[in-house]
This record gives sequence, C-alpha cells and structure tokens, in this order.
Amino acid sequence: MLPFPLFNYLLLHLYYKIQITINCITYKLNSFMIYVNKNFTH
Repeated sequence: MLPFPLFNYLLLHLYYKIQITINCITYKLNSFMIYVNKNFTH
C-alpha cells in the first residue's frame, strides 16, 4: 500500500510546481505587455 500514496503525493507536488511555473510565466508576460503598451502606444 505504500507506493500509491507516495505516487499520489509526487503527482500532486509536480502539479503544484507546474501551476506555480505557469502563474509566474503569465505574470511576467502580462508585465511585459503592460510595459510594451506604456512605451509604444501614446
């Protein structure tokens, strides 16, 4: 019975890491787009 909870835990951990990475990327993209809009559209 040990491998199943462990596998579940690892899967969940990986999922959270992926979510955090995606959030970070989208945040940076949004910041970049705002920067571009401020500087190149007058």
